[in-house]
Amino acid sequence: MDVVNSPPRADAPALASGRSSPLANLPIRAKLIATFLLITAISAGVITYFSARTVSDQLTAEVGASLKNTATQSGLAVGDFLNRQVGQLAAFGLSKIVQDEVEKANAAYPAGADVQATIEGIDKQWIEAQNGDPLIRDRLTSPVAGELQEYRSSFPDNVEVFVTDKYGALVAASNRTSDYYQADEDWWKRAWNNGQGGTYIGQPTFDESARVLSLTIAIPLYGHGSQEVIGILRSTFRLDQIIKQLDSVRIGATGQARLFLTEAQYLTPDQKTVEFDPQQLSLILA
Repeated sequence: MDVVNSPPRADAPALASGRSSPLANLPIRAKLIATFLLITAISAGVITYFSARTVSDQLTAEVGASLKNTATQSGLAVGDFLNRQVGQLAAFGLSKIVQDEVEKANAAYPAGADVQATIEGIDKQWIEAQNGDPLIRDRLTSPVAGELQEYRSSFPDNVEVFVTDKYGALVAASNRTSDYYQADEDWWKRAWNNGQGGTYIGQPTFDESARVLSLTIAIPLYGHGSQEVIGILRSTFRLDQIIKQLDSVRIGATGQARLFLTEAQYLTPDQKTVEFDPQQLSLILA
């Protein structure tokens, strides 16, 4: 039997329809290489993305740690600076002239007298008196006042220094204070500490008497060779040196250090109080 191959009919159905993939006509070797390159590219992209995230997180952590360390070191430097001022004031409080005069003032109140009323009466006189009044001159020209003025001259950041007796009455001062009676002030109560004594360092404020931005340092004054608190020694310490010290700190091209009074307030180099943006502060603290 003869086998005859007849040509396909014109209306025969097609074997495939639509466009074929660009890879369809490539040899199997080329297809494998193309697939491998595609997988490699995707893998490299994923690795690059996660590496970038990891490096970014690591750099953020390192910068944060560096800033925290700088802030901590600056804070410690300010603390050490203030501790030195307290030490100098305490050393001055060991002066026999100062101790003798304060003990003399404590013993000068008449027996049975209303000490509080007596002091409050003198306080009114002090506020109303002229600078040449004997009450004023006595507190500013006594031997103890001379010692206080010499201390202020030796350590000029102490713009005002004075001492009170154990009742809060002014014994002597380097310059005239706004009040004679001091025991109603928080700094005095904290330094007196119910007769136990304590060191007080206040928040920076504008001092009306000295007319400077300063902080109050107050320490107990002890009797000769004892731990009995016989009075309080106070200094009004201006902040110029502290602010200059912090202003010299530089972090990178634009980073600076500032002294915060509260979580939302800081001091500028020109000694102005500025409110800090709460949202920016929360980001920094985070």
